[in-house]
Amino acid sequence: MGFLIVGLGNPGKKYEKTRHNLGFNVVDLLAERLKQSFQEKENYLISAGEINNFPLYLLKPLTFMNRSGLAVKNFIKYKNDINERNIFVVYDDLDLPVGKIRLKWNGGSGGHRGVNSIIENLATKNFYHLKIGIDKPPLKELVESYVLGNFSKQEYEFIEVAKERAVECLLTAINESPTKAMNIFNG
Repeated sequence: MGFLIVGLGNPGKKYEKTRHNLGFNVVDLLAERLKQSFQEKENYLISAGEINNFPLYLLKPLTFMNRSGLAVKNFIKYKNDINERNIFVVYDDLDLPVGKIRLKWNGGSGGHRGVNSIIENLATKNFYHLKIGIDKPPLKELVESYVLGNFSKQEYEFIEVAKERAVECLLTAINESPTKAMNIFNG
């Protein structure tokens, strides 16, 4: 069975370093570590390689965050070697402190529109969620500008460590087991 790791974000230079692009950033870092490169297809960027003799796909939707599920659905319809137990979605989370990561099986979107789009398009919540904390703004009305904003210098230091830990978490989940990854990285 193959593995699919989906990094959520928005395409384009304008969004590259924003809080909402952490999923893209982690998948880019993983691709770099595994010496994989991306190719553009339909409405996503895809990188295909192998890990432990299993196919490993890294996907970055080009549909913008709120329609991420369309890209994931388009990719999966061509693959019969991926089941929900081998799908990992990486994204920013307002409910976790800056830099904290958490791997979780199943669950709702927590209000994250990109995750909600995936749940709707795949008609399931059964996949792994790798959340990276970005904290939340003081007022709910500021959420959109906050997630589309850049990290402060202080936050950036925590985020750089979190991205490395997220890559290690994914590799541990795939090479050993998701349970082991949760035990190590969810602390």
